[in-house]
Amino acid sequence: MWSFRPRIDGRCPSTVAGEQALTNFTKTILDVRFVSPSPVPIFTRQGLTARPLRPDPGGFRIWWRDLNGSDDNLDNTHLMRLAGRFSRRIRGWAKKQGIPVLYCEPGERKHTIGEEQLPTDPARTEIFCVLVGRAPAPMWDIQRYGNNGINVRRKEPYPFVNHYYFHIWDADWGHLTVRMCGHPPFNAMVILNGHEYVANQATRRGIRFTKEGNCFTDCAGSARAPGSDLVISFFLAGALLP
Repeated sequence: MWSFRPRIDGRCPSTVAGEQALTNFTKTILDVRFVSPSPVPIFTRQGLTARPLRPDPGGFRIWWRDLNGSDDNLDNTHLMRLAGRFSRRIRGWAKKQGIPVLYCEPGERKHTIGEEQLPTDPARTEIFCVLVGRAPAPMWDIQRYGNNGINVRRKEPYPFVNHYYFHIWDADWGHLTVRMCGHPPFNAMVILNGHEYVANQATRRGIRFTKEGNCFTDCAGSARAPGSDLVISFFLAGALLP
C-alpha cells in the first residue's frame, strides 16, 4: 500500500525518466537528463518519497484497515499510541545494536552531523546512526460521531513532529539517508547523493579523481565535455555505466 515517486532535490534543473524506482531502482537513478548550461555540479540529491497509494482521508482509512483489520479503533488516542510505540522501538533497537541516536536542534545540517558518524570500516554496510529532528508534517485528526461515524481530516496548520533520519552506509551509494515521519502513516523519503554514487563506482574501477566537498574537480582519463560537470564526463565516457 505504498507508492514511490522520484524527486530531484538538487538546485539545478534536471528530470528523471519514468517511475521505475521499485522495479529497476539503480537504472531509474542513473537515467537523468542534464540541462544546465554551466559547469556546476548538477547530479546532486535524489529523493524517493514513500507514502500510502492515496494521500487522502479514504486512503488513510484503507492503510489503517490493512494494519489493524478494521477502523474500529481509529481515533486520535490510538494514533498517538502508535507514534509512541514507534519511537520507543527505534530507541530500544538502536541501544541494542550500539547505534547512536542524536537529537538535532532546528537549523542544524543533519547530513553534516551524519558524516561525523561515518564508520571507519567501508565494508560495514548498515545503519550507523539515527538523527531525530522536528519538522512540520501532514497529520490526521480523527473525529468519531453518531453510530460509528468517522470524520478524517488534515490538521491545519501542519504540526511539528519528530522525524527520524536513518543514516546508512551502502556499498553502491555510499552515505544515504532514509527519513521517516514519526506519526502514522509514517511517510518516508529515501535521500541519495549522485556524486557519492559516482565516487564509489570510480573507486571500485580504479579511476583516479579529485573531489572537493560535493564537486568533482579532476578525473584521470576522462575528457571533459564542453559546458558540463566532470560527473557528466564520467557517464559520457561510459566508465561507470553498468
